[in-house]
Amino acid sequence: MLTLVLLPLAHAAQDDVIATLCAGRSPCAISATTDAGQDAQGRDLQVVELNLSSVSDPDWAFQVGEECKGRELHLLRRQQGAVVDTRLLLELCNDGYGAHGMGDDNISIADNRLTHGTSGGSTWRWDSTTTWQLSPYAVLETSHGSEWTMGANRSGDSWSWETLSGTGFMTTPSCEDQDQALPETRWMTLPVHPAEGSDGSLGDCTVSVDSANTTGFVVFGEPGEASDGGMRVALSDAGELLIAIHDDVWVDDAASWLLNDHIEIWTAPEASDGMACRFPLEVAQWGIALDGQVHAAYGAATAAPPQVSVSTTDDIRHVRIALGSVPEALTVVFSDTDDGLAQERLIATSTLRFGDAHSLGQTMALEERGGLCSRSAPKN
Repeated sequence: MLTLVLLPLAHAAQDDVIATLCAGRSPCAISATTDAGQDAQGRDLQVVELNLSSVSDPDWAFQVGEECKGRELHLLRRQQGAVVDTRLLLELCNDGYGAHGMGDDNISIADNRLTHGTSGGSTWRWDSTTTWQLSPYAVLETSHGSEWTMGANRSGDSWSWETLSGTGFMTTPSCEDQDQALPETRWMTLPVHPAEGSDGSLGDCTVSVDSANTTGFVVFGEPGEASDGGMRVALSDAGELLIAIHDDVWVDDAASWLLNDHIEIWTAPEASDGMACRFPLEVAQWGIALDGQVHAAYGAATAAPPQVSVSTTDDIRHVRIALGSVPEALTVVFSDTDDGLAQERLIATSTLRFGDAHSLGQTMALEERGGLCSRSAPKN
């Protein structure tokens, strides 16, 4: 189903739109128009829906045996009533969007905004939502989700180009009972920024984690104050992690590196697909002491260790870790202690469960989402 607000068009304006958008195409008719505020120059914005199908049922945009022509959404810019600019926004063809034939399109329009939500699938159900700024044209937010209707598998992610941040979640069924889910994994998506031309700073594409559990996740110990400790993490496409750590009490003289303040890097060869029983993944843990020493701590951490350098600026520890490549599955942990006798708190970029590859977070190449690491939203 496609939902839009229908507003009447004056005959002259309707003829204007048909002449502009429907020239040489048949069938082609205006089925809806919605005001969308104004651009920066004060010109009126309108979103017009065209019906290019001969099908009369508005819930469907195709007919068996015919080419799926569907619907189009266009942005019109008007000045003193006349169309001065047009842009194709969406081409929609609801053929059921999957074997169940339950495909759905939902459109919402506000001032300088358009949001398109769609869903479909069969036993595997999926949904996707994108929000655009209309002028200047830019993708602002995206989200995706999927669900296995015969079991406990669920997953989803979201990304904002306005804040350059995103999150994800996944539930994996228990190996003993496919209808029972293991604890949900949540993560802060770690964007991969281009290393070429980088000045080595953290830049905009970072993930921030603090001890108060307001950003990131406290996975051991109790939440405290944000000032107790935290970190910012960035990852380049050369496989280099940049981590800036702050702490209220630095400890680096304990009897063991485990009891010092340190970083833990958890990786797996690929991101979990939720099939924990069918496709086990080897997980590796490296312990990174803040003197730069590297310790193979768990699992598959047997290959060449990452290269590490540590520096201090204004009581901030800057840790540079050369992983050698960008892992699909990655969780960064800061282990904080105040007395050197026990770990007080572990804060992480995902809801890490010790030794469980399916609890690791995920990285995201920004090029796959249509942009690079920049404070301005990518233009399409």
